[in-house]
Amino acid sequence: SLAPSDAAVTCTACLADSYKDTATNTICRACPAASASPMAAADATECRCNAGYTGDDGDVCDACAAGTYKSASGNTTCTRCPQGTYTEPDAEALVTPAGCAACPDGTTSALGSFDGNASCVGRCPAGTVGNVHDNITGNVTSLCKPCPADMYKPTVGEDECQDCPLHAS
Repeated sequence: SLAPSDAAVTCTACLADSYKDTATNTICRACPAASASPMAAADATECRCNAGYTGDDGDVCDACAAGTYKSASGNTTCTRCPQGTYTEPDAEALVTPAGCAACPDGTTSALGSFDGNASCVGRCPAGTVGNVHDNITGNVTSLCKPCPADMYKPTVGEDECQDCPLHAS
């Protein structure tokens, strides 16, 4: 049987962005910073990192680093900004690829570039091939070398050299 004091107890659901993990816990606990939960969450793992942040559900959420973004909530990893875009070195917690600025016309960048517009390098002109600096690996590849003999490239950019038509050089 219930004691008179037990009969008067009313349960109240926790508000959004908090949780109560035991039936006897009378206080709702706040979700970790940069995370959110639905109303009436019953466990810390219902606290999911907000867009722009990454981490395990119910744990610390870290801002996506410069050169990356994350559009959805949850424990997915941040995505590198597309090739041909960049962020400033201090950019963090971006929520869409629109936060990655486009390189100026005639230039491109590696995936995940975060050195401001210094990340953007000229595309190889027609007749040459090469690659761009990779900010993720730190490797600098050789830039824009002439196409080998009996080959050509009519376009600007990262296209490959093509064999010359038969009876041409």
